[in-house]
Amino acid sequence: MDKLIDTLQAVDLRWGYNGKRGNSNDPSHDIADYHYGAGLSEGSTSVYIIDIMGGHCGPDPRPTWIDQTGITAAQGTVGRFITRRPGRR
Repeated sequence: MDKLIDTLQAVDLRWGYNGKRGNSNDPSHDIADYHYGAGLSEGSTSVYIIDIMGGHCGPDPRPTWIDQTGITAAQGTVGRFITRRPGRR
């Protein structure tokens, strides 16, 4: 996950980690955010929420690319952009 986010950020700093259910202290382990809104990315909820790792909780994790933005909104929750995972430099 760190390697992917680092690679995406090398191209566009609007890529980052996702704070699950809007919580910046609870980063997703399989979701990347893309900040599409105006202003600063950090802490923004104006993000596309992209599932980038299928089966990460099971024995067969694999790359995937699924836009979860609409599903997340339909469930009444949000993603929140995090530049770096807490505790990571």
